[in-house]
Amino acid sequence: MTEVIEIGVGPYDNLYESAPRNVLWGEEPGRLVKRIAEFPPSCRVLDAGCGDGKNALSLERHGHSVTGVDISALALQGLKHRFRVAKHSSSGQFFLADLCEPLPPTIETFDMLVSYGLFHCFPPRKRIKLLLCHVSCHVI
Repeated sequence: MTEVIEIGVGPYDNLYESAPRNVLWGEEPGRLVKRIAEFPPSCRVLDAGCGDGKNALSLERHGHSVTGVDISALALQGLKHRFRVAKHSSSGQFFLADLCEPLPPTIETFDMLVSYGLFHCFPPRKRIKLLLCHVSCHVI
């Protein structure tokens, strides 16, 4: 039986719903994102499963151009709140979409893929397709 996934409703939604302002994850970016100084400056980054934006905020603060995609509308509300509280005016683009489906046509190629808690959940063929179609350099 094929699982039907409703766009705007993600597997973490119960947790996002119970978190204050839909911000579920802490303030610190992921441990590999913290090492961002080791990567070339001004990368185009795809934050796959961007959630409430803890990694996106850090990446933007370090001068990277971030495009985030998440299946959860609540997570993206949390992202907006996180950026507002940080007084950071985002220059990125954030999409409500299912990464198991074709990405919006406005999403092109990226220098880096950041995926915390999502990429390993994809079937191997989907991982390869996402990488070949959208990422030209680094995967975190």
